[in-house]
Amino acid sequence: MNKIEQCWVIQRDDGKFMMSRPYEIARFSSKIAYSEFCLEKQSAEDFIRRFNLQNCRPVKVKIEVVGEDE
Repeated sequence: MNKIEQCWVIQRDDGKFMMSRPYEIARFSSKIAYSEFCLEKQSAEDFIRRFNLQNCRPVKVKIEVVGEDE
């Protein structure tokens, strides 16, 4: 059964996504770690403002589970 989740993550202008929990220092990667960082849009905007992350913006992502290892 497919499961689809939608959430907001923080993306830098170079296309890399934020990969840390809100209480950690931001680090960026080309992959999205859904379990580590998934926000509401307002929370993503607040996080960008609070930590003065330059050249970053919130983006909506869709994550779909298409199969599981058994």
